[in-house]
Amino acid sequence: MLVVHENPGITQTEAAIAKGMDKATLGQMIDVLENKKLIVSEETNGFDVWKLKDYIDDKLGEKI
Repeated sequence: MLVVHENPGITQTEAAIAKGMDKATLGQMIDVLENKKLIVSEETNGFDVWKLKDYIDDKLGEKI
């Protein structure tokens, strides 16, 4: 979640590169976070981008 917090609007490919992970593995993690309603997906310029829910983003920002 930290990579999404630090890079709102990051794509799955960008997040995978930043974390040094395979895109498919990261996709599974994103699915879990989405199912728990911790992140949301938005379409921007034909790409899905990820953002933390506002209340999670606020809490994470307080701890950094």
